[in-house]
Amino acid sequence: MSGFVGIRKNGEDGTYTLVVPTPTRTIESVTSDSICEIARDLGWKAECRTVLYDELPSFTEVLAVGTAGALVPIKSITRKSTGDVFLYNSASDERGPCCTKLLSILKDIQQGNVEDRFGWCTKVVEVSD
Repeated sequence: MSGFVGIRKNGEDGTYTLVVPTPTRTIESVTSDSICEIARDLGWKAECRTVLYDELPSFTEVLAVGTAGALVPIKSITRKSTGDVFLYNSASDERGPCCTKLLSILKDIQQGNVEDRFGWCTKVVEVSD
């Protein structure tokens, strides 16, 4: 099981909205929470709410979110009972631009390559006996 994030482009202004379902059927994820905070810091919107089936076609990217800091692009969602198939970033095996940006920032924070403006990291110091 993993978390789910749908990403929708907001017009032509270069911003996006992340939609994370309320955790009734998906796991709660610190990674989902973290990328939502990063998204808000970028000037994007982030919503935690019910994701409606009818809005699946409006997402430009869909991600599976793991608890170990992983963002995995989902290429398609298929509903066999109706034959519906929704494709995301299907032209490439690469991550989409939002996934790439969010994962890059998250990894840079985790690895200490950029300032942790969110207060997530704790310095581990050696304790002498």
